[in-house]
Amino acid sequence: MLQKYKKGILIGITLLGLSSFRLVSAGMVNIDEYQEKVEAILENKETAQTVQEATEKKINHLKLNTKDGSLDKPILISLCLHEIGYNGDALSITPENFRKIIRELKAQGFTFVDANDLVDIKEGKKQQPRKAVFLGFDDGYKDNYTNAYPIIKEEGVKGTFFIVSNMISHENMMTYADIQEMLDNGMAIGSHTANHAELDKMSAEEIHKELNDSKYSLEKSFGVKVNSVAYPCGGENETVIQETGKLYDIAFTASMDESVPNTPLTIHRYGVFRWNNSIGSVLKNN
Repeated sequence: MLQKYKKGILIGITLLGLSSFRLVSAGMVNIDEYQEKVEAILENKETAQTVQEATEKKINHLKLNTKDGSLDKPILISLCLHEIGYNGDALSITPENFRKIIRELKAQGFTFVDANDLVDIKEGKKQQPRKAVFLGFDDGYKDNYTNAYPIIKEEGVKGTFFIVSNMISHENMMTYADIQEMLDNGMAIGSHTANHAELDKMSAEEIHKELNDSKYSLEKSFGVKVNSVAYPCGGENETVIQETGKLYDIAFTASMDESVPNTPLTIHRYGVFRWNNSIGSVLKNN
């Protein structure tokens, strides 16, 4: 795909004449800057093509409010992120690549929504955007506060942080003060259970306790309603979904598994990994 675009760019340059090359050779244009601009054009084309292909998939079409007749197939791309840093972990991406992904999505005309927006859309209090993107961070790592949060603010978008309630202030995790500051500045939080429990391996009573304890603890600690949950390790089954629906309005998986229906209680998410350096690569790898 990229080679095809490169060929097209080269043909375009040839048709336009040799003026650009004359400027480069004359020292009037910096060759490195010129190359960067050409590569940016190529990458933007590649990203646009990949996004278009991804948004045509049925898996991305989730109408949160079925009574809303204004949209036929609204697009909701949900991302499953973990760490934003430089530790080399498979679930960690660099701040630079994180910012790049945000800017690519903005350039493609996506509206950034958080968990509170999605709940409001489901309840008919807001209209669902034609093209929406959701940034969800699992676990509550410290670098979500030190690295991701500043970028989200600077880029003017929204993020939702799924917190393991019994791990707040543990080593390498966000503190109560970190989370409160983010909430005060427009971020949203959701549950990631009380103990990062694999819910699909538990009884109904155990599942209910994990979900309920987390919801109660987070709401009491931060004074906000917590109506969303991300299933740890993406673990869900019929019992998990049933118990979740008693306490939460929306819930998120951790994959794009087409065998699992895309519903408000099993919203599919694209995983973001260390090797992803663009939104195009994220959409291709899932």
